[in-house]
Amino acid sequence: MRISAEQLQKHLAVQGFKFTKLSLEQEGQFSTHDADWNYKDIPHLNEVHKQVEGVPVVIEHDLISNFFLQRIGPLRVPLSVTNYSTSSNSQVYYTSAFFFVLIIETKWTSIDLSTTRVVTTYRIGSQRFWRWSHPLISFLLRKNYKVLMSADVPMRLQRGKLRSRGLSFRGDTDGYSFLNTLNIHQDNLVLPSAESQLRSNSVLSSDLSESMSHTFIGSDDHLGIQIRRADGGMYAFPRVCPHEGAPLDEAQFAGHNRTSIRCPWHGRRIAGVQLKDGESIDVGVCQVALSGNTVRVEIR
Repeated sequence: MRISAEQLQKHLAVQGFKFTKLSLEQEGQFSTHDADWNYKDIPHLNEVHKQVEGVPVVIEHDLISNFFLQRIGPLRVPLSVTNYSTSSNSQVYYTSAFFFVLIIETKWTSIDLSTTRVVTTYRIGSQRFWRWSHPLISFLLRKNYKVLMSADVPMRLQRGKLRSRGLSFRGDTDGYSFLNTLNIHQDNLVLPSAESQLRSNSVLSSDLSESMSHTFIGSDDHLGIQIRRADGGMYAFPRVCPHEGAPLDEAQFAGHNRTSIRCPWHGRRIAGVQLKDGESIDVGVCQVALSGNTVRVEIR
């Protein structure tokens, strides 16, 4: 049995708890699938969000229980948080701290084919004596929400951008779950069929200067590559992560040898392919050839 946020509030109200509600909205050019994925995606928590660290305790497909170490100024406050799905487009979280309980309900709805609205409702509960502090807690929640969205919204918008170019994601048909997000080495980005590639069989080239450490060729999706100079050679990398579509143009090198980069969303290590004069290599749907200081890229 999974009770709703409203039912949970009613149960606690019988015990003398008084509640204050706070609703915050966010709207953007992404799919409801992207909101569902974002709220269930476990690995990004410790990679993307700097104000909280999560330690999962129980993980199922539609339920997770964590210890969160929430940063509040110089403090790290431990919170036990349970999160579960109540429908295909909503989740409920609950936790308690000191004399307070917090019930959070997040719902996402489609506005049109490419726009989704996400509404997060906070229910702050306490005994009557502590109700004077609810405005302060609401203020802190607003600040925390702003910080969370500053990291989460770009992830959703990135996936929305890729969708607008004909790409999709495995979870759209297989479903999204907390448990499945743990495998960061699975390629979940689904490319368009060859027949629908608007720029198939196009050829791009770029002259590489010795002073250039980083060169982008093609578009910032699966139809482009990036060339980085490292350890005396040139290496080709994709511009988007095949796992869940993270942009890789600003990805940091992983390790000291500088021949692989680290996905900024989940920490997946992506090895580069060394370019050798006169040889062709495959990087996704791109075939890359180096001739002297000229790189030729054929998109197939």
